[in-house]
Amino acid sequence: MRTLSKYLLRELGFIFLNISLSGILVYLLFDFLDRVDEFISSKVSLTTILLYFIFKIPMILSQIMPGIFFISIIILFSILYSRNEIIAILSGGIYFRRLIFFMLSISVFISFLHFAVIQEAGSYGMFKSAEMWKKYVRNKELIKNDIYNKWLIDKDKVIHFERFNLSTNKGTSIKVYEVDFSSNKILRYITGDSFVYNKERIIIDKAWIFAPHSFSKEQVKQVNLKAQIDFKSLATLSSDLPQEALSFTQLTKIIEVFRKNGISVEELLATWYGKYAYSFSIIILSILGVIIVYYLKNVYKSLLLGLGLIFSYYALFVIGSTLAKKGILFPFLGGWLANIIFMFLILPYLFKILKE
Repeated sequence: MRTLSKYLLRELGFIFLNISLSGILVYLLFDFLDRVDEFISSKVSLTTILLYFIFKIPMILSQIMPGIFFISIIILFSILYSRNEIIAILSGGIYFRRLIFFMLSISVFISFLHFAVIQEAGSYGMFKSAEMWKKYVRNKELIKNDIYNKWLIDKDKVIHFERFNLSTNKGTSIKVYEVDFSSNKILRYITGDSFVYNKERIIIDKAWIFAPHSFSKEQVKQVNLKAQIDFKSLATLSSDLPQEALSFTQLTKIIEVFRKNGISVEELLATWYGKYAYSFSIIILSILGVIIVYYLKNVYKSLLLGLGLIFSYYALFVIGSTLAKKGILFPFLGGWLANIIFMFLILPYLFKILKE
């Protein structure tokens, strides 16, 4: 089996590499043709254009890798059948289920590699290419300096501000409600026309302080309040940047911070679960590829069915993510919808093969 494993790995690697390169080149070609006019009209330098497309490569690989691996397995096993190598393997006393378990172990490794390395590199590439497009073509910043009209919760405070500028760390029109959440009572209401956020402190100049319990109000020169607010994350999510451009680590951090600040994280959770699910799809699709060839034993029929199924998977993945972000499905269910459907699709056929 060791010699066979090396042979299968070599053949699979060769097929996967060639299809991946072809897919990346085709993607880059269409993207270049779509954007070249705007690059020229904006007088973007050749170096910047090259860097833009270089940053896109890991993003492209991250997006197409599950489908490419799936098609590679279909082609590999179709070739093995066409050369009668599968018959020779089975005649040598190796059960077909051992080939399935071997491909499963390979797909688990590839899935982990995609989640830990490829997908993270793809997120970074997506961020950098989007940043360059905004800066050099649109003459704008991807992450805007100004944040508008936000409600936040920080421990015993409910905070609202009209505007905050990241560059100056200054904002306008702030309202802070100090609340006893155990009794749902407002202890103090503090408001001011301007404020500064520095070192986890909100500093409000010429603030008015209202105390509902004593029906009193007073104006003070300055109020200094402790508060943990991640304005950078707020600015990032308020930009045109796709959530997929945030790494898994960044998403996790932002979700934790937003939960503390009382901001809805359902949309972020859908993307967070989607990153898990998309990498895990490599395992499901690899087993599905083996099953397709096992039953059809014809490269043309297998590829035709495989292409139809991979497009169906992508469609279900997008539909699930969209429904979750709109609050129609739970974030986990939305992110994993395509995987769940495909698992139910392949399990009966998989168990049948394993019993043979």
